[in-house]
Amino acid sequence: MTIASHALETSHPNSAPPALSVVMSTYNRGALLEGAIRSVLAQREHTAPFELIIVDNNSSDATREIVERVAASDPRVRYVFEPQQGLSSARNTGIRVAAAPLVAFTDDDVRATPDWIAALLRAFDESPEADFVGGRVLPLWPSSPPAWLTREHWAPLALVDYGEDRLEITATNSLCLVGANVAFRVSVFEHIGMFATDFQRVKDRIGSIEDHEFQLRLLRAGRSGVYDPRITIQAEVQPNRLQRRYHRRWHQGHGHFHALLRSEDVEQTRTGTLFGVPAHLYRRALMDVIAWASALLRRHEARAFAYELRLRFSYEFFKTRRRQAHQSHSHPLRVELRRAAREADTRWHRFRTPDVRDVVFDARTAMEYGMMRPVHRRLLEDHRVRTWLLSSERPEHVEWIFGDAPGEVRRISPRAALMKRFDAYVAADFVWARLPRGARRVQMFHGVGGKWSEIYDRPTGSMRHWDRLFFINERRLRNFIKTGAVDPASAAIRLIGMPKVDCLVDGTYTRNGVLEDNGMDPTVPTIMYAPTWTPYSSLNAMGEELVTRLLGAGYRVLVKLHDNSRDLRPENSGGIDWIARLAPILRRGHGHFITAADGSPWLVAADALITDHSSIGFEYLLLDRPVIRILMPDLIQRANIPNDYVELLAAVSTTVDAAASAVAAAERAFADPTERSASRRAVAAELFHQPGGATQRATEELYALMEFDLPASRRAPHAAALPVAHGAAP
Repeated sequence: MTIASHALETSHPNSAPPALSVVMSTYNRGALLEGAIRSVLAQREHTAPFELIIVDNNSSDATREIVERVAASDPRVRYVFEPQQGLSSARNTGIRVAAAPLVAFTDDDVRATPDWIAALLRAFDESPEADFVGGRVLPLWPSSPPAWLTREHWAPLALVDYGEDRLEITATNSLCLVGANVAFRVSVFEHIGMFATDFQRVKDRIGSIEDHEFQLRLLRAGRSGVYDPRITIQAEVQPNRLQRRYHRRWHQGHGHFHALLRSEDVEQTRTGTLFGVPAHLYRRALMDVIAWASALLRRHEARAFAYELRLRFSYEFFKTRRRQAHQSHSHPLRVELRRAAREADTRWHRFRTPDVRDVVFDARTAMEYGMMRPVHRRLLEDHRVRTWLLSSERPEHVEWIFGDAPGEVRRISPRAALMKRFDAYVAADFVWARLPRGARRVQMFHGVGGKWSEIYDRPTGSMRHWDRLFFINERRLRNFIKTGAVDPASAAIRLIGMPKVDCLVDGTYTRNGVLEDNGMDPTVPTIMYAPTWTPYSSLNAMGEELVTRLLGAGYRVLVKLHDNSRDLRPENSGGIDWIARLAPILRRGHGHFITAADGSPWLVAADALITDHSSIGFEYLLLDRPVIRILMPDLIQRANIPNDYVELLAAVSTTVDAAASAVAAAERAFADPTERSASRRAVAAELFHQPGGATQRATEELYALMEFDLPASRRAPHAAALPVAHGAAP
């Protein structure tokens, strides 16, 4: 991870590398700080080496002098100055300078137990699959707390106690650990990103949710944690926090930050929104008003105060959302009326036909539909779901684009779609059909090669108009967040994987089975040639020579062209009819065009693959078979392929720059197919999230988005029939 900070640091060299880095952020709390520091340093003898990083977040008191005095006598202490105000900013600086593989966070008002660090390390050792661990934060009261300050009111005090049992924290059991007593593996920050500064505490603004947002992001990405009650720390509760005034301020601030967060559990609504606020929150606020008034009349002071705090949260939430609505639209009322009309339309439709959902798939190429096809097939198994096929940008080619879809599935024109109401709109590229009656929009993406990165991998524009983004891997998710295309805590984010490649790992196809089913001799060594498109691809530079040489060497050659290479426009294919150009060459030997949109079964049939830079080249890695890369520098430059993607493909392949050397590389690959096997497996694991289960995850998320229950007993996924070639692209 690159360290990029303007922090000023003083430190002492340690004799042994630390096992744990403790980050303590502080702002103008010198009176409490030294006690917190010394409690962390006072760990039991034989505790593993650790370092304590004090991040001074632009304090104006004696913070620096206090830290440097302690550091002078203890080399484990490091002082870092971070001028950018905010708790997340301070923590992120601590992460950047941390030297250990594990980073723990604590506060400047704590008293650590003598076995605190040992307990953190033990929890990681006992749970190697956990990405973070944490435990209890118990109070050190300055005096007896008032009777009303029960555990129900511990959240504003940053106190945590989930009981005496060890608990796993997952997306379905999303307990929140607080920043006074939590630790993460450093790899988490490399994959998920840092603490978001939009939700941080700045100076004395309270009610922030930086911990909650970050852990939500982790869990949404499939990560997990552990609550271990043996990891215990105590926090000094400041006298002002025993006052109701403080709790009122905290809940108002909490409402503001939650309005910014837009977490899914709050945003989901069956009755629409008004000024950006889900209708169920208005209903809850009304019930709270009634309950508050009732408690006052009955003189139940504690209950009345609890409902008052809920109302303060709601008030600030509503105020923030109303302000956002005015900032986003010059005519917010008009926008809200349009949204309300769509919601009413949806509710009326579901009232009339509660057990029916309509889903439309939009694509401009057959390859895009190939990405969505496994999910479409699952939906076809449910008679309650009606599916429609649309090409909003190329309606004249709808039959070719959806040639792999069952003939009985409805095709719909863009004009007809204008009048139709859909529950979900699914695409695998950035197409956008006009649907005045609305639909929940899902983006599935269509590749992992990194080409045209400013559009597909590191977009310069916002992606906030999509209701769901089904990310194929964490790499792209991180890139979207880094460029600002999506907010870190966006409810649209889902880490799904690529449904199309499930069949490469689940045993759906076998090499010999695919070849024999298509009348091909399985004893013939088979190579797939899968170049990308553009006039700068290897197809244009040496495609004919390469295919000729491979056939001459006795290989069966499966040519899988990108859809755009079959488009005669010069910017796509160079203006060449490659089907006509290559067909005579393929007829001279064991040559075949693969014209089906989804080439996955043919990947299984191939013993090796030759490409220049294509998503299918990366997909092939899931089979752990040899890849030969034809280096095309102009292609890399013109297609704006980031260097990290170029390096990934280079690491898993043999690189050549001519047709003759590609054939020689194929000979070596057949002689030793295990060469680079470890690299292939590692890159495949990085680029494809949990292959084999992506179709199920995507289907479940789609049903949830449509507020529809999955069938009680779904048929087990069956082996798909091989896609039939359906002609050349128009």
